[in-house]
Amino acid sequence: MRSFFWVPLFLILATLACSLKPIEKGDKDSPTEQASVTYAQPSVSILAPTSGQQVAMGTDVEIQVMASGTDGVDRVQLSVSGRTSSTKAFPEATNSAEALLRWRPDREGTFNLSVVAFRGLSTSEPAVIQLQVVGRGDPITNPASGQPNITNSRTECNARVLISNLRIRTGPGTNFQREGYYDLNEEVVVIGQSDNPNERWLKVRRLDRSEKWMLANSEWVAVTGNCDTLPVVTN
Repeated sequence: MRSFFWVPLFLILATLACSLKPIEKGDKDSPTEQASVTYAQPSVSILAPTSGQQVAMGTDVEIQVMASGTDGVDRVQLSVSGRTSSTKAFPEATNSAEALLRWRPDREGTFNLSVVAFRGLSTSEPAVIQLQVVGRGDPITNPASGQPNITNSRTECNARVLISNLRIRTGPGTNFQREGYYDLNEEVVVIGQSDNPNERWLKVRRLDRSEKWMLANSEWVAVTGNCDTLPVVTN
């Protein structure tokens, strides 16, 4: 009687053991490790100012950079003497883009400015210049090139484009038609704004008198002047 009980039990255990196997890599239900995407290394250069030029303490200095990459570039970053000063992310990854990065020196001296470009986790070799900061009121014999020259009236609301791949839109939203890009450093007059509480869309008048829309992210657009009473418009 006892042996009759153990034989079926042994057969059941043997069957279960044969049906069990370790989960192999690649099985349908096994966890898989997703490899991170590797992008080609981008490159970056500083167009202006040039090394050795001078700027005044307490004034905004704009660093014009160009970044590119075969897999695109999605942001650029400025560091001054080893500390991050300004980062600008592009609206979309692009093979080539320009941007204006801003720095306001708060003391006199000589400073190393370094810019790197990114595509995902891939980082460019740094582009480096050295600028001399002089005191307020001190003579500047070699002024920094490429600094803004705002000509629009301060009684208006004005906007200046800080990147080269900000899209021109026919209306206040990404669902509206695209019409190319605004120019880097382009100045426009702001004539209205949308009522979108989540994104700030501005209606602008360009130099050719055409009226278009732009997404006024503070990284991409510098807004100045009398902008407190902008009317809300729909198109």
